[in-house]
Amino acid sequence: MRQALGNAFIMNIVITIVIVIILMVISSLSYSKAFKVKNMIISTIEENNGFNNKAESQIDANLAKMGYRINKNGIQNCDTSDLPRGCSAINNSASYHYCIYECETSKGNYYRATSYMYFDIPVIGDKLEFPVHGETKTFYGAGAFN
Repeated sequence: MRQALGNAFIMNIVITIVIVIILMVISSLSYSKAFKVKNMIISTIEENNGFNNKAESQIDANLAKMGYRINKNGIQNCDTSDLPRGCSAINNSASYHYCIYECETSKGNYYRATSYMYFDIPVIGDKLEFPVHGETKTFYGAGAFN
């Protein structure tokens, strides 16, 4: 009887380790996708010298190719609580779930991009969303004080 209890305990440990490893692989894949999306958004904004209609259409086309999460209702819920002074959200409606903030400084403007790690788990999937932030270079003279 003791042997049967020992084998059950070892099987529970093995199953727990396998589940932890699977969760680590899933989270690393989700993080790498969110990181790739954030970098693509930043490079597109820098190529177009700011966030304009052309940049927005390029971002949406690239996100469609990447298979990024579609924004169901089209309204963004961009969190502005932890932004530096002078920053505001500029994409209030988009087809995909990402946020872009324009930040004004005395030297010029720069943009902050936020993409999200998400997990497609049926019940709690919408609540498991972790942001990945990045910033563009400063566009000198684009709003600088003279």
